[in-house]
Amino acid sequence: MMRRASESGIRCVAVPVFDKAGKLLGAVSIVGTVTAFSDDKIPGIVELSKECSKNITMRL
Repeated sequence: MMRRASESGIRCVAVPVFDKAGKLLGAVSIVGTVTAFSDDKIPGIVELSKECSKNITMRL
């Protein structure tokens, strides 16, 4: 997971996407405001992002 943004007031959560052999293919990134991505919401957003990444891998 990456929690970083170059713009003030913006947060980004990113997770890697792998193929079935474990090779890195890319990433899924979600961007939101600091209000929408508050510290208490980040763990849930990360888990949903990881689920999304796993689903992509399974469909490849």
